Amino acid sequence: MEAKGKGGILLFLMWAGIGFLGGLTASVAAAPRYFPEVAQTASTVYNAGLNVEEQAASGDKGTPESEAGESTAATGEQKEAEIFTTLGCIQCHKVSAYNVKGGETGPDLSNAYHNVPARYGKTLEEFLWNPEGTMAEILRGREITDEEKTIILELLTRVAEGGPDEGAPAPTQEQETNP
Repeated sequence: MEAKGKGGILLFLMWAGIGFLGGLTASVAAAPRYFPEVAQTASTVYNAGLNVEEQAASGDKGTPESEAGESTAATGEQKEAEIFTTLGCIQCHKVSAYNVKGGETGPDLSNAYHNVPARYGKTLEEFLWNPEGTMAEILRGREITDEEKTIILELLTRVAEGGPDEGAPAPTQEQETNP
């Protein structure tokens, strides 16, 4: 009888093990499927925007064609403003002051000269060299030269100082104190 008891216990343990493993397998199979962590990074958000290479191949630079009668300075500014397309800023941002079309995920960079200090407590120049928040994550893997940062700073400063006519107005004193 004792041999039967041991066999019964072994049989019980075997079925209990199979039941446990079967239940474990079923719970894993029924678990919600989450996107891999990499799918939630800033680079994925960046890459989900406009396709810069495709846009460049089609000849659309994100800036309007030069019209007859435009001043040389305006044409030069439009040419300079192509840097926003070249560097991929238009994936998330537009620059309405230079009529550069882009994404709607990020703010219009025409207002960056005033918005950055209000939001981050540092000048636009400091922010370009040491970005914070989302931009720190986005720019981590990108190599933007100091010369390119200087061009961006000059373009966005020019807008704040009353540059291109299409530029967004500077925030009022009340808007600056209450971001």
